[in-house]
Amino acid sequence: MIGSYCKRLLATLLVACIGFSIVPLSASAVDIEAPESGKFNLLWVTDPQIYVNSHREILSAQNDWILANANRLNVKYAINTGDLVHYRDKIDQWEFISSEYKKWDDAGFAYGVLAGNHDVNGSDHSTYSKYFGASRYNDTEKNWWYGGDYKDNFGHYDLRSTGGARFIFVYLSYGDYTEADYAWVNGVLKEHSDRVAV
Repeated sequence: MIGSYCKRLLATLLVACIGFSIVPLSASAVDIEAPESGKFNLLWVTDPQIYVNSHREILSAQNDWILANANRLNVKYAINTGDLVHYRDKIDQWEFISSEYKKWDDAGFAYGVLAGNHDVNGSDHSTYSKYFGASRYNDTEKNWWYGGDYKDNFGHYDLRSTGGARFIFVYLSYGDYTEADYAWVNGVLKEHSDRVAV
């Protein structure tokens, strides 16, 4: 069972629901205080596809704000739970979202991403893999948090230690899961059972 190795998450969770916010995150729009000494934040980004489709300037401003404020807010890792694009067959959307995450790549900002239902065609993850596949992350000197992939980033896991806590972030993209998929997740969690699983 997937939850058999999960432990309670002991961190402050900073949530930025990018797909549903109507005001771009900026120092003047959102006054978020830095965490208390010894605490850190994790960032959750979900459903940027609406901005990718029709409000790209907002997504760019949000990503710029995140990078500009990550140190002040002690953001140690970002989780993206998919729906990167609105229309999976629109290559310009893939190129745009890829360029936005390249900002994070270039800054060395630790993050993980998975494919949502808008990003795939049934069990076909080929376009997602082209832009966010294992080859984008497998340079472990540059992407020091990347633990490994499964089926060219259909699944992957990241390892991050901060504030005395050791985390494993496990991702499994949208799709029809098989017993082999579940076995991969459980195997990774068992191998890293000394870590807090997210």
